Amino acid sequence: MALVSDDEFNSGPINEVEEESKGHAKLFPSSFNMANCAIGAGVLAFPYAFLQTGLALGLIIATIQTFICACTLEWIGKESQRNPPEVARSYEKMIQMRLGTILGLIASLSILGTVLGAMVGYIIIIGDMLIPILTQWFDTSIWTGRGFITLLVTLFVIFPISSLKTIDSLKFTSVIALLSISFAVCLVISTSIQAQVNGEAETHGPIEYFNFSWQIFQAIPVITFALTCHTQAPPIYQELVDHNTNRFRVVIAVTYGICLFLYLGNGVFGYAYFRDDTLDNILNNYPSDFIWANAARLCVVITVTFSYPLMNFSFRSAFDFLAFDFAYRAIFRRGKEVADVPPEKDVTTPKHWRYVAETFVAAILCWIVSVLIPSISVVFGLIGALSGSFIVFILPGLIQFQANKHILNRVYTGFVVILGIIIAIIGTLVIVVDFIEFGAPES
Repeated sequence: MALVSDDEFNSGPINEVEEESKGHAKLFPSSFNMANCAIGAGVLAFPYAFLQTGLALGLIIATIQTFICACTLEWIGKESQRNPPEVARSYEKMIQMRLGTILGLIASLSILGTVLGAMVGYIIIIGDMLIPILTQWFDTSIWTGRGFITLLVTLFVIFPISSLKTIDSLKFTSVIALLSISFAVCLVISTSIQAQVNGEAETHGPIEYFNFSWQIFQAIPVITFALTCHTQAPPIYQELVDHNTNRFRVVIAVTYGICLFLYLGNGVFGYAYFRDDTLDNILNNYPSDFIWANAARLCVVITVTFSYPLMNFSFRSAFDFLAFDFAYRAIFRRGKEVADVPPEKDVTTPKHWRYVAETFVAAILCWIVSVLIPSISVVFGLIGALSGSFIVFILPGLIQFQANKHILNRVYTGFVVILGIIIAIIGTLVIVVDFIEFGAPES
């Protein structure tokens, strides 16, 4: 995966991490943690991405993107090794240290965009999953409408959990998430095989293997979003026992091995089943009275309901830092030491009541966006095109470009940066134009 030898990397000027900061996590637990950061609701949109690219081209694109994402994860791990402990655990701090304040600010904004977009996507999925179940019990009305149901869940379930001071009580949700997504994927694979055998899949049209069109740039950002776990890579790397490049490669290999199995399994079999009728959320293709599909829907609802607070903790921390630390120092305390301010007047210190207020405002805004854009492919596509391109391709590429002056490294990292810029610009334009012209994909 590396373009230069580890000897060259290890022989460079590295600020070694202090002994007391050495990690305690083993390889495979770290791998599962990383996999749980990447695997999520994005798996539901993979069959729709394959509809846009064609089956064979989708497999090629997903495999290439996985390899590039693995390389950029390795670059982040190397950069974490180069930095002191107070910087090495933070993606945005590493960017700021290596590339300057402006790109550090862009990194923070990209993380905010990714997290907010994921939170919007989770609310959309809750609506997608609950509506088919509720309509079995109640007559269709405003009380079973997407907006009302998602507002209730947002205010009375998501908001209280997201307002907790710590995330200790949510530490087992990654296991629940992996199991529930696995159940949904197994449902898609098993029903698809059955449909191929009895000929039901043929009623949905032919399988297209290559679709060379602008729709490719709608699919690529969705795949990018599904493979993104880069902002969590620095702390996971630092927590590894005897962390080094080779051990981190094992974590990356296991992580993306799990991702490929679930994503490609769901994408290939989901598209092979529903073909031209594939929706942007594959579970919406199943009838509302199919008991196993409803079981999968409930599993996904539980997962995203408890995944939202995890994203919100990242959001409120990053937003509070940008608004009440970075911006406050730049505007009101320029040239002055914040330490001189009395503690009761120091707005840079995070306060729980402020976190709760930020959580409430973010929840309402995310709910409004989910009502206006009720399509996960649009939301995940925009996240992948904008924030994902910076986090996954552009910023890691710039880090490695500056850190290693080897000619082959600079050619490859330059290619990754340019690729990220192309995906960001063209992907965003194609998704926005398609949404304006045709509206959200049918769900």
